[in-house]
Amino acid sequence: MPDVPMPRLSDTMTEGVLARWLKGEGDVVHRGDILAEIETDKSTMDLEAYDDGTLTKILVAEGTTVPIGGPLAVIGEPGDSAGSAAAPTQEPGSAGPAGEPSPGPASGPGAAPQDVRVRATPLVRSLARERGLDLIRRALDESELPPRVFQPTHVNRRKALFDEALDLAKRGCTVDLTAFPVDDGEDAWSAAQGLIRYLDSGAPADRVTVSSDAGGCLPCFDAHGHICSMDVG
Repeated sequence: MPDVPMPRLSDTMTEGVLARWLKGEGDVVHRGDILAEIETDKSTMDLEAYDDGTLTKILVAEGTTVPIGGPLAVIGEPGDSAGSAAAPTQEPGSAGPAGEPSPGPASGPGAAPQDVRVRATPLVRSLARERGLDLIRRALDESELPPRVFQPTHVNRRKALFDEALDLAKRGCTVDLTAFPVDDGEDAWSAAQGLIRYLDSGAPADRVTVSSDAGGCLPCFDAHGHICSMDVG
């Protein structure tokens, strides 16, 4: 059964406060569901589920300060009952049993931040659609969130959006191209066209992904090793 750990939300963060649970023990959760709200010294962010299953055990109470990597909850298999994971629940304000700090990953310059998905409100998502990727650029410029936590998707659905994504990739964000049918004259790049243009731009090759949107996500190469098309895979 996977633990839900306290994520690292910035390079300087060492602990966070479990502000509010939005799911309860016994609730069925799916990948992407919001489990709780996490407070840092900078802001409040959503904690998302990264596994499907049942929230079998909440390990910390609201208001508890937890070090990075410290367990917050347990997600069991679908159909598991609440309480099936035996683990003590921490009291508010404590960081571990008997008031001792819970062990967590090493922090400091050599410690890599955990990936966390920053969730925007419906209003913010609407503004993002109108203003392209300006929301992410502002977050990079005005917060301590590392670029690796951002992964804008469907960036090839508009050519101008794709150009914005190239700049973000060069700043360290990961951008996702979606495989979907593109008609002649459409203001979009196919996944194959987008991938070719991405690599030709000099953006880092490890900062691009290709996902399927019912159109296929398998790059095909010719005899010279060049991408020539996308297929279902």
